[in-house]
Amino acid sequence: MSMETYLELTDFAERYRNYKFGIEDWQIVSRTAIIASSMLRDGCSIEMTANCLADFLGDIGVDRYKIEYGYIHGLRGEVLRVLYLVFPYLKDIRERMVADRQRTVGAAAPSSRGKLSRSSGYGHSRNVLEMIIIILAFILIISLIIWAYMKNQQVVSTISKTSIPSQPPKGAQPITTQARATSQGVLMPRIRAYGELPEHTETRISS
Repeated sequence: MSMETYLELTDFAERYRNYKFGIEDWQIVSRTAIIASSMLRDGCSIEMTANCLADFLGDIGVDRYKIEYGYIHGLRGEVLRVLYLVFPYLKDIRERMVADRQRTVGAAAPSSRGKLSRSSGYGHSRNVLEMIIIILAFILIISLIIWAYMKNQQVVSTISKTSIPSQPPKGAQPITTQARATSQGVLMPRIRAYGELPEHTETRISS
């Protein structure tokens, strides 16, 4: 075992004992992958590396059967085989991220549908209210037109009743030409006596 591998093992053991409850599964997998890569470079086989790491993790208190997720994408094939031997239930952490995202979307979907339903119901109520307002306005306009027409008819009727009749009253005598001439012959001398009309007016009136 090289000094590099030894230092990696001791540092990992110290950190895990001091921060046991603050280290997540993916951190354990990543640190184990680094140590496995160093041991493979030292010339250890895959089986030997896996057995050594399994014993080491058991000694520091890591339950390797509970480790399920880790960042294993892009690792060398040999390192990946060691990890699968050490952690039998290991999966790519990206699968958990996709599953969490699907659960989040699924939980948010009912809320979105409920919000959409409420928005649709509000829009429908608003359309009904606008239709009622339009109908009431139309009824009001028709009522005003009818009222104005009836008021106009009353005014016309009143004017017809109070207007001067075109026919003379019953028993009245029409003014004849002789009576008009007689009245002019009596009135004209009196008007000239007062100086109200010139003499040529008599000729125009007489004609």
